[in-house]
Amino acid sequence: MGAWSGRGTRAFFFGVGGEAVILTEEQWEALDPDKYLGYGPRELPCAEDAHVDAAIRAINSTEDMEVIVRFTRHSTWKVFKAFAARMASLGVRHRDPEIIRRGVVACGVALSRSDDHREVILSLAVLHRACVLIEEDPAEVFRGAVGVMPHWIAETVGQFPMRDDLRIESFGWAEGADGSGFRFINTWWLLYGPAR
Repeated sequence: MGAWSGRGTRAFFFGVGGEAVILTEEQWEALDPDKYLGYGPRELPCAEDAHVDAAIRAINSTEDMEVIVRFTRHSTWKVFKAFAARMASLGVRHRDPEIIRRGVVACGVALSRSDDHREVILSLAVLHRACVLIEEDPAEVFRGAVGVMPHWIAETVGQFPMRDDLRIESFGWAEGADGSGFRFINTWWLLYGPAR
């Protein structure tokens, strides 16, 4: 297990191998969920994507994920869930499985904090569909993400591509576009409005 230490405006987590995962104080503060009201349907990409992506890129082990989970506010799971769905759209736009993999990692963070895992599963559905659209094996992309997740989350995420009904319509999504290109559209947001 690594050790946590905060120094001035820099926060360090030293992982098992001694490598430092560094997020500045500003990066931690940028993950404040109050700053993400209406984040899901915002223009894609937006500045907030980079803040969340910095945290996701810092996760290289289960210990790293535990630090991100431990030092973010509980309701931040909604931010990571929305980020995951946004990365599904960007992954299709750029035909980049690494972007999709980071979305899957974000779902792992969200599952670690979520009050309702069914909410996070909605984002896994579009990540799976994004893999299909760019002709990548969803099981392989998901496997590339689960290594940094605690066992019980890795099991849930890793088994998702084996589900029977993975039609995105069953999870409240449709394929569409915005002014910048391809985008998954949450049809339930259209009915009920985005929570985040």
